[in-house]
Amino acid sequence: MINYQLLIVNAILSLRYKFANFLRRNKLLLNELDYTDIFNY
Repeated sequence: MINYQLLIVNAILSLRYKFANFLRRNKLLLNELDYTDIFNY
């Protein structure tokens, strides 16, 4: 018998982990860019 609660918790944790990495990567990209470059697009 599969424990569905564990599967759901694992899925949520991995999604949160991926989302946190995604946000961290975007924040680094924004910090590297100059804000004037963003407004010129």
